[in-house]
Amino acid sequence: MPTPSVVDRLTDTSKYTGTHKQRFDDQGKGKGLDGREDRVNFDGNTQSESRSNLKKSQELRKSQELGKSNDSLSKKPVVKPKDDFGVKPKKIVLFEYNNRADAGQETILVKGKFPDFKRLIEHVAKFTPTGKPKIILDAQMRQVQDLEELQDGGHYLVITAYDNSKRDDAKLPQKF
Repeated sequence: MPTPSVVDRLTDTSKYTGTHKQRFDDQGKGKGLDGREDRVNFDGNTQSESRSNLKKSQELRKSQELGKSNDSLSKKPVVKPKDDFGVKPKKIVLFEYNNRADAGQETILVKGKFPDFKRLIEHVAKFTPTGKPKIILDAQMRQVQDLEELQDGGHYLVITAYDNSKRDDAKLPQKF
């Protein structure tokens, strides 16, 4: 049984739909992009900007070759990044004075838990020695007196009024 030619095999309507005539010449050699240029993607889906169909990708390729941008193709659904405008609570690290090995107490300033500066001082008193009022100092050794003065990611030193008057840099925590 002689083997049929390439064209005969490709024109067999029981196996193929006839699109080969656009893609191949009479000798059975492929036409390359010229044979595929005007083909429609019959995948059952409608043309959509969010799906990449063959026709749209060819339009995009042509517009890129010409140096134009096709606005209808560039309109993809965009997910914008979430911005934290005043919603993200401040996270601070509190260090205890006179404890060189103190790694710091990480504290998140949530409005419900710390509505005012007094509540923060009460929280600080839980993990520092008792009996004396506490003062919070920033990295420049200035006293902090309001929640608004605290910076997100800042390191703060918790010290008593007596220790603050006789402050010694040798007693500061190493990580502060």
